[in-house]
Amino acid sequence: SGIVTPADLVKIRVQAEAGRLGPSGMLETGLRAGHLPQFANSVHAFVVMSRTHGVAGLFRGCSATVARAALGRGAQLSSYDHSKHLLKKHAGMKEGVPLHMVGSFLSGLAFATASAPADIVKTRLMADTQGKYRGFADCLAGVVKEGGPLALFRGWTPSAARLAPHFTLSGVLMEQVRSLVGVGYFAA
Repeated sequence: SGIVTPADLVKIRVQAEAGRLGPSGMLETGLRAGHLPQFANSVHAFVVMSRTHGVAGLFRGCSATVARAALGRGAQLSSYDHSKHLLKKHAGMKEGVPLHMVGSFLSGLAFATASAPADIVKTRLMADTQGKYRGFADCLAGVVKEGGPLALFRGWTPSAARLAPHFTLSGVLMEQVRSLVGVGYFAA
């Protein structure tokens, strides 16, 4: 995940410039209303940002990106197996597509929950063009100080609404492919 940090950084910076351009070329709406756009497109953003901040500057937020991936994947993988185990033991479910769907859905919710704080920090670090935050810990502390601990979960609902169906589909497909090629289901 750290390798793709520059692409994520550019995406966040370009999206921050979304808005309607007025006759003067200034943004009339959006987060940067009243300012000229900095970038013509994503490729231009890569070029400008690498010239301005150097190649290392393209990795701003990398530690938060890696933390998000590690926390999310750890929660997703462990909750998938454990959910299957509990559903078989307490809900009488048998190995098969319905069990895989429920386990995968729950693992998507676990990913969204575990990765939310790092995701907030990642987005804030990458969107910070004024140098407000010195790094991961400073940003994390600032978010909690400004909005309390629940601010670390802002945007959880749309994240879960995106991730849970994604993991449901990919989890079921993974299990079915494993079965088709003779490897069998993941044990739980």
